[in-house]
Amino acid sequence: MRSRRQRGSVMLFVLVMVGMMTVAILATVELTTSAAILQNKREASAKTRLAFEGAVNRALTEIRDGKSSVPDQRSYQIGDLDVKIDVTDNGASMAKTYKIVGTTVFAGREYIFERIVGNRQNPTPFAYAVFVNENFDPKKSITINGDMVVNGSIASRTFPFNVSGDLESSGTTLSFTASVGANTMLGASKVNMPTVSSLPYITAALVTWATGTVTNIVFGAGAEPKLIYRLGDVTIGGTVSGNGTIYVDGNVTIGSNLSYTSASDRLVVIATGKITVGAAATSFVGHYFTPTEFVTNATTNNLTKGSIVSQKLTLNGAIQVTHDSYFWDDPTEGAKYRLPGMWP
Repeated sequence: MRSRRQRGSVMLFVLVMVGMMTVAILATVELTTSAAILQNKREASAKTRLAFEGAVNRALTEIRDGKSSVPDQRSYQIGDLDVKIDVTDNGASMAKTYKIVGTTVFAGREYIFERIVGNRQNPTPFAYAVFVNENFDPKKSITINGDMVVNGSIASRTFPFNVSGDLESSGTTLSFTASVGANTMLGASKVNMPTVSSLPYITAALVTWATGTVTNIVFGAGAEPKLIYRLGDVTIGGTVSGNGTIYVDGNVTIGSNLSYTSASDRLVVIATGKITVGAAATSFVGHYFTPTEFVTNATTNNLTKGSIVSQKLTLNGAIQVTHDSYFWDDPTEGAKYRLPGMWP
């Protein structure tokens, strides 16, 4: 009887041990399998994330180099992964940023990533409503509907100083009355002021102005902007019809009000000398570039759908500038209009 009981006890012990070992083995297998699955997920997440970052860098580089514009959708082959990128302007939520959403498929699973990034376009003065390449003294009221940059300090004055967007200054002083709708950046890096050379414009111009006074500017029909060259000073006013650039080897005076005839019209004026807004020109349009000085003489000056890029800005009357962000939204258009720093 004892032998049978002993054998029964041994059998029971063996069965218990076998059961425990089986449970341990199954637990080990399950743990190993779970660890393997977790490791695979981590590797997949890391691989797809790195692919997304690579696609983001390529997209921003192409935007910076003017090879694409925002909004933009495209695909990039990063390693063995196809990454689809959707780039949109996030400026309404945070100034000068893009929202980038990327999707890719790995091992039958779709991965989606999203990033908010600072734009990486090469800084250009035409990205701003007003660009001043030295210290700025706001001796009259100034209102900017857009962004402004000053490569220098801003003198403290009591006149109203309103900027709806960003205000960037490489200096450390600011007007007492400055009101900025977005970001105020003092001690900021300077934005390069491009230089101009007359020869490329002389060579490329299809039309040359012989007269020193032009009322009503007509660029003519066609999708591509036209280029007009003028040797010597010129006074302009009236209306602008069509799209184009006027390059003036000399000074420019806006002698009377200047307006567009349609919403699709666009004017760029590049002068080697001074650009002066006459006392009678209270309202004008266009993008203006001068390596010397931009001067206002009317009691009130209203620049709409345009911008000012100047070495020096002198205000003898109050001014309001409403930015036309056309060249910021699509940098490839800057070369078509032959903007300094973007052409040739």
